[in-house]
Amino acid sequence: MNRYLSSVRNINNWFSFWKYYYKIKNKGSDKCDIFYPEMKDDISLELPPGMMATFDEVFLRQVYKLGDYSSKSPVIIDAGANVGYFSLYAFSKFPNSRIIAFEPISKNLTLLHKHAALNPKYDLTIDENAVFGHQTTLTMSYVDNDLYTTGASVFERKNTDALLEVQAISLADIFKKYQLDTVDLVKLDCEGAEFDILYNCPDEIFAKIKYLTIEVHNWVKSHNINDLQKFLQSKGYNTINSKNEILHCHRLG
Repeated sequence: MNRYLSSVRNINNWFSFWKYYYKIKNKGSDKCDIFYPEMKDDISLELPPGMMATFDEVFLRQVYKLGDYSSKSPVIIDAGANVGYFSLYAFSKFPNSRIIAFEPISKNLTLLHKHAALNPKYDLTIDENAVFGHQTTLTMSYVDNDLYTTGASVFERKNTDALLEVQAISLADIFKKYQLDTVDLVKLDCEGAEFDILYNCPDEIFAKIKYLTIEVHNWVKSHNINDLQKFLQSKGYNTINSKNEILHCHRLG
């Protein structure tokens, strides 16, 4: 029910949206064209059928929590930005945000750049590096015949059939590159790389990050959400484990 209420609150053509949703569900994404949600917050975006699950996750189920920011112009790092839905969602709630979106996969970047062009009034910087625990070159696996990919990972996964070399930088590198003093929110959806990113983050960088919202991929060997939660608590965060999939973290003090 909450998803339906979210659609009514956020999408003017919500009835057409749900017809499109069930058409994909019943006939498959290959039978559907791109849908154009008319967002009530004046956000312009495209919804290809293969991105329905991600749109649902961000805009309707709202799995990534935004913080209670003291600043009217919060600084947000969107690591694993994909086609930009989370960044657009954040702008819909905090239109004066400065968002730096990291996405290394070329097939996602095309729509991410288009979304930036469709919404020129917002302060969105696109960085084509991946985010990792240190500066390096990574080999990522993904499914080649997907128009967009939500599962590209530094870890080998079932059904992937293509490899791509990408450049990666760390959270500390990001602070230096963009001359950031503090960051209000870091959102991580990095398909398993979140463990390396966070376990290698220096304490002085954690001290500058107020909120974290992290999709945790428990299938990564030798890592799990419970250990990561304890680690972040040791770094000064109050944490909430949502459905054993998402960690919401708020820095204490």
